[in-house]
Amino acid sequence: MRLPLSGLQFSFLSLPNTSGLVRKQATSTTQKMSPSGIPSLYEILQLGIRATVLVGSLAVLALMIFVRVKFVTIDTWSIAAVCWCICVDTAEVFRLLSTGRRTNVPWLSVTAMITLDLISVIFLTGAILATLFSDLSHSRVERTRAQIGWCLVVFWCQIALAGYHFMLVMLHCFHRCKYGTELS
Repeated sequence: MRLPLSGLQFSFLSLPNTSGLVRKQATSTTQKMSPSGIPSLYEILQLGIRATVLVGSLAVLALMIFVRVKFVTIDTWSIAAVCWCICVDTAEVFRLLSTGRRTNVPWLSVTAMITLDLISVIFLTGAILATLFSDLSHSRVERTRAQIGWCLVVFWCQIALAGYHFMLVMLHCFHRCKYGTELS
């Protein structure tokens, strides 16, 4: 006894062909990932730089707290700027180390990190100016030589951090201009 299969055949024929879509999605996912899941040279380089900046930021923050407690009052803006940098660097290290770093997480995208690093440079520039005009401007009269020396150490550390973050912005922008892709 035969069953009518015309309706069944029609339903199969009317199904949309999704193989191309699945293939396209698989291809785009593969393009986002490095071969065999191995991080690219750019990712390794950036992780090394970012980890160095994070350790440097923590060291500068510890130095500033020590100087503020022991010798002289460090401007609050300077401490806030370094704390901001620590948060940004921690987020970026998390992005690079996490297993989902190649998924499109908006707040951890490269564009977001460029913006955050630019804000870090602006904050650090303000901290440098605050240190220059408040901590060092009247230091010859009001402070000892040791206090002036510690202020200068903090001042140059802030300049180094600002330079590091500016270098990271340039590195990101160079990669975006050359490849035109997000790394996240």
